[in-house]
Amino acid sequence: MPDWLIIAIVVIVIVLIVGAFLGGQRARKEQRRKQAAGQRKEARARAQEADEAELEARRRAEEAEKQRREAERLERRADRTDPDKGGPTRTREERR
Repeated sequence: MPDWLIIAIVVIVIVLIVGAFLGGQRARKEQRRKQAAGQRKEARARAQEADEAELEARRRAEEAEKQRREAERLERRADRTDPDKGGPTRTREERR
């Protein structure tokens, strides 16, 4: 077998090995890109859920504050009505 043929076969084998290695790297990179895209999609979905939960929490806090103010108003009214608290027997609101 001539020397040039042996060299040609070795070069072809080396080229094939390098090509397979580079092709495998490309496939792994593409797989990692897809994985990262999935992770980003999940992150956006979770951020949206967090925003919605935060908005609901704010709404509930506002409603709780309204209820607290109403309870305090009723407590003041009861204090004014209660003769043991020194208030009149009837409040102005009740006289109307």
